[in-house]
Amino acid sequence: MVVSWILNSISKDIAEAFLYAESARDLWVELEARFGESNGPLVYQIQRKIASISQKNDTVATYFTRLKKLWDELNTLDPLPVCSCDASKKMSEKNASYQLIQFLMGLNDIYDHVKNQILLMDPLPTAAKAYSMVHKVEKQRELNSEGTELESEGVMAVQATESKR
Repeated sequence: MVVSWILNSISKDIAEAFLYAESARDLWVELEARFGESNGPLVYQIQRKIASISQKNDTVATYFTRLKKLWDELNTLDPLPVCSCDASKKMSEKNASYQLIQFLMGLNDIYDHVKNQILLMDPLPTAAKAYSMVHKVEKQRELNSEGTELESEGVMAVQATESKR
């Protein structure tokens, strides 16, 4: 059952080479041996995209989602080593710190005050927590601008009414 699930999860051309695998474990070991190595050029390309990505005209949500997708893709191709020692935890924390900095560096300048507040926090939050904070500021800005637009429309309506008198 697991063998058929794995075979149905990969392209038909590749699956044909593994039709006679004796067990799911054998199939998995063979797939890992053939395709499990990190793809250097692809890792380079993703790292380059991460380094150059910025918010520009995107919402904070769209920007963070694009960045998160690249981080996840990179982590799939080049995962952090796993061990039971303290070094693995420290590497994971360091990676989280890099992700936070990458996220903050790509934000538009209108979020400089929030970036500064986040960078002053001890300990530093995760990129996801920082996103949540910046997203709230973005929503507040939208609400404030909507309120200003409604106020302007109200003032124009009053002026139009008064000019007709």
